[in-house]
Amino acid sequence: MPQYYVVYIMADDLGSGDISAHGGGVKTPNIDKLFKQGVELTQFMGWCVCSPTRAMLLTGRRLRQMAQF
Repeated sequence: MPQYYVVYIMADDLGSGDISAHGGGVKTPNIDKLFKQGVELTQFMGWCVCSPTRAMLLTGRRLRQMAQF
């Protein structure tokens, strides 16, 4: 049976267009390699501060479905 790994990359103050895989000016060869060898999930909504983003990521719920921050 094949073994699969899941990697979540979450960084404060990093826009999706900043990394080189998306044409940005920041050199990110390791992230580029992960994108080429795997699957990039693009349908995730972030928030302007980190705690709601983490809560949405960990629960799979949108912010309006949880307590107000």
